[in-house]
Amino acid sequence: MAATRKMESANNTDTIDNPSNEPVQKTEKEKALEDQVAELTALVKGLLEKNKELETSHEEIKTETRKVNSLFESVEDKLDIDPREYIRVISLTNGGLNLTATNSTIRFNDFGTSKLITFEDVRAIVDNHTKFAHEGAFLIQSEKAVKALYLEDVYQNFISREAIENIISLDINEITDTLNSVSPTLRENIVERIVVGIASNDRKFQDRYKIDAIGKLVNQDLYELAKVKNNV
Repeated sequence: MAATRKMESANNTDTIDNPSNEPVQKTEKEKALEDQVAELTALVKGLLEKNKELETSHEEIKTETRKVNSLFESVEDKLDIDPREYIRVISLTNGGLNLTATNSTIRFNDFGTSKLITFEDVRAIVDNHTKFAHEGAFLIQSEKAVKALYLEDVYQNFISREAIENIISLDINEITDTLNSVSPTLRENIVERIVVGIASNDRKFQDRYKIDAIGKLVNQDLYELAKVKNNV
């Protein structure tokens, strides 16, 4: 009986090492191993996310390449405008301007006159007066319409009515740059507005240095032109 108890005691020695059931403290080696596993897990996660970003970027590049190489508009890029939609058109021509539309002639009485015209008529005007449309005799004040009529490139060198009316307030270098960058028709109309200002004795046009410099640039005596206008 005593021998049996000794054997049971010997067999249970290994299972009674932690009678309080407290957590076993990890060794430094075990802690280091867990840290390494955590670092590797984070690294793998980061690589997977980076790979996903690269795949997305490659798809975007492929899409853009297809757009550049395409000879046709995509559904998203197509600009459909209702022919009955009204578009504002403004004259940048001094004096009267008659534009032939679909079934009528639309008249602008003077520089700065604006009218609401259907897109169908605007398209007809651009077809009937290609030079005027491309050189700024009038301005289509709808970016969507300009893009739909394929005038976006030529409009990059246009300036607004307000810019023309206030051009004399710029310094001479800016005036020179503007006159050298616009179309011949628009340049002629700008010079004409300056002559009108001189003829009307507008105080904005009393800087003789600017007027003389502009006259030399366009090879015209603006003061003489103003006198002629006053005598008409």
